[in-house]
Amino acid sequence: MMWLAAHLDLADGDIVARPHTQASAKGQDFLVVHRNEQSVVALTICDDKATDNARNIGREEVWPEIAAYEAGGRRDKLRSNVIATLGLAGIPEEESIALVRRTPEKELRRYRVRVASSGTRTKTLFKGFDDVVPGPLERRRGESVNIPHLRKWMAELAGKVEAALRDYATGGLGPEQAVTVASW
Repeated sequence: MMWLAAHLDLADGDIVARPHTQASAKGQDFLVVHRNEQSVVALTICDDKATDNARNIGREEVWPEIAAYEAGGRRDKLRSNVIATLGLAGIPEEESIALVRRTPEKELRRYRVRVASSGTRTKTLFKGFDDVVPGPLERRRGESVNIPHLRKWMAELAGKVEAALRDYATGGLGPEQAVTVASW
């Protein structure tokens, strides 16, 4: 769901990586490669959480994961994902290699943390983000959504999407109707 939302505010040249398929990929649910014709100008590392304990998850899991990136860790994983993202976007291999060589260093990395929770959002939800990621505000983006009965809602949504995809795959829905499913 958050991966779809990431497409709403892309700039020209931005490429969104496919979301990971693992149940948990520490600190990197997907990437947004911000590029112009000459280079990768920024790289947004997106970390999405769905929890009833948002503040604890942020403090105990998200901030340490981001701190690892800030300390220069997981550089090979980032480069690998940038290469794959550029390749899937149809960027020629030579250009991809040149872009990856200019993959943003620490000061050009951005982080986007999204939290879906059935709990009440507090003013301290993103407290400490600016300590983990210092610098201009554009390097940090925190978003939250409150969904009462989160797990039940997610299970129901997943069931509806699965049913709609099955109908579409078997000829029950047209493309216009399948798009409507995505807007739930």
